[in-house]
Amino acid sequence: GYERITAALRGEWPDKVPVMLHNFQMAARESGITMDRFRRDPHAIAGAFIASVERYGYDGVLVDVDTVTLAEAAGVPVDCPEHQPARACGVRLKDLRRVRDLSPVDLSASPRVQVWLEATQLLKRHFGTEIFVRGNCDQSPFTLAALVRGIDDWMTDLLDPLAGENIHALLDYCTGITTQFLGLMATAGADMLSNGDSTAGPDLVSPALYRQFAFPYEQRVVTAAHTRQLPYALHICGNTDLILEPMLATGADALELDY
Repeated sequence: GYERITAALRGEWPDKVPVMLHNFQMAARESGITMDRFRRDPHAIAGAFIASVERYGYDGVLVDVDTVTLAEAAGVPVDCPEHQPARACGVRLKDLRRVRDLSPVDLSASPRVQVWLEATQLLKRHFGTEIFVRGNCDQSPFTLAALVRGIDDWMTDLLDPLAGENIHALLDYCTGITTQFLGLMATAGADMLSNGDSTAGPDLVSPALYRQFAFPYEQRVVTAAHTRQLPYALHICGNTDLILEPMLATGADALELDY
């Protein structure tokens, strides 16, 4: 599996199409692990993914836990249901003008981030170079900013011609958090890095807004991954036909597309 995926990333034809699913909830359920335990126990994460590879013969695993780990580290209130992934239940930045008052974030001190990292280490220790391990690093800066600010206010901010400076200040802040996670995941031994930028697609924002506010920060994240000599995958939710060219221009080695 490792050889198939690395061949595909080099632009070569492997012996068959490699399979690496975004299946953490299914893997946990099949192993009888609740989401509450999954988010707290790196051995449960690794065990669920190992069992899924043994059962189905996947070529790679995508280490993922939820979409709010970075937001929680940045001070966003988070709800942790027993049988569902964690989810944001509030906002951190109620006034965009206060963006420069946000406290610095040290991800290495986050217990939940450490769970992701230890799970990745356990998987690499188990699989070596037999199965490919992709370390997802939660949210890209644009979507992380939406969580910190609150999606409704964030969408309104983007249309305010006077808010540009503060918008970019929040995106800079979130880029620092996202790239921290990339560095930690690289140190944990992941074969590839990735992020989701779910709110950056045409289902929510125009291609012009994407190019102005999401694209430059996605480029910075890709560069951070490549600086660590690792390939990078970018996910954006929804129908991304209208922004495929700039998505490619980020320099990402792979794109994860919905449809």
